[in-house]
Amino acid sequence: MSTICFSADWHVSNFGASREGALTARGQDVLRVISRMYDLADQYGADVHVGLGDIFDLDKPPPGLLRHLQTVVSRCPTWLLVGNHDQTSADPEHHALAPMRPCASVVEDIEVFQHGKCAIALVGFRQRDQVIDKVKDIVWPEGCRVLGVHLGISDNRTPVFLQDTKDSIHVDRLVELAHENSIEFVFAGNWHNPDQWDIEGVEIWQIGGLSPHVFGERWDRDGRVILFDTNKKTTQELWVPGPRYVTLTGSPPWENLNVPADPLWLRYKIPAEDEQDARSHAAKYTDPAHTRIIIEPKEAQTTDLTIKVANARIAVLEKAHEEGGTPLVNYVQDCLTKVTER
Repeated sequence: MSTICFSADWHVSNFGASREGALTARGQDVLRVISRMYDLADQYGADVHVGLGDIFDLDKPPPGLLRHLQTVVSRCPTWLLVGNHDQTSADPEHHALAPMRPCASVVEDIEVFQHGKCAIALVGFRQRDQVIDKVKDIVWPEGCRVLGVHLGISDNRTPVFLQDTKDSIHVDRLVELAHENSIEFVFAGNWHNPDQWDIEGVEIWQIGGLSPHVFGERWDRDGRVILFDTNKKTTQELWVPGPRYVTLTGSPPWENLNVPADPLWLRYKIPAEDEQDARSHAAKYTDPAHTRIIIEPKEAQTTDLTIKVANARIAVLEKAHEEGGTPLVNYVQDCLTKVTER
């Protein structure tokens, strides 16, 4: 076999409060998606997995979560990049993936391996300019050159406050870097929106998040992985079913959802007087094997707090870009990340 399964941004964590043993219900959801990915990739002949960073959502995962993930990835040779969520610092072993070494090859800095007719170079999380320097230092063996990184990829569609951030690279600069180093394929993690470019002989894939893991994320698509045949040098998309976390707000009527999900989580953040209507609406989705219902009646509200926070974040970053350009955006993003992770 000669196929690598590239995935990214698993964000394994014990989300939510309901706990069964070492795992919460939503923690089990994420692990189930990863196991399903290994099953599907095996059906398509994948004999190596590469996870392109942010394997965990936090840099200090609990032991029970680690044990369960170790069991899953032990099924097949696996390379795991250290992502920004995994990383405590840039010091060796100072990250969440260190305990994964008995069952996976962990990439902190640069690792290169050959597979089929290709040379695969993987670079652990660094800021953009550091990654560029690392790529220039790679000693490539013979074969078609393939690069795996943990950097968001921007283009002219990217919101202005995300362009030129230090954890991303513009697609034009990435193409230049590929040409400078004779790289034909690039696979990237970090940003969760799946995307793809084919520019001047360089095929570039922003893999996208493997699974939704919090309320408020997009719920209209499955997680994507890319199967790469290292003999034929061809790529194939594979979509992995998983959970959806949908919040319904305001007063009825609420939309009737046709959501492919396993499971579907419905959270009603509603005025207290609409609780009975919410329970009636939820009754349409009461398959206990595939649906979880959370009803949170509150005083009358018109906007989900998650949406308010997201809109406030966008406004702050746009103002930062207006006042101080990219350096200020980078600084503000760091501050927001530290506050969010507390």
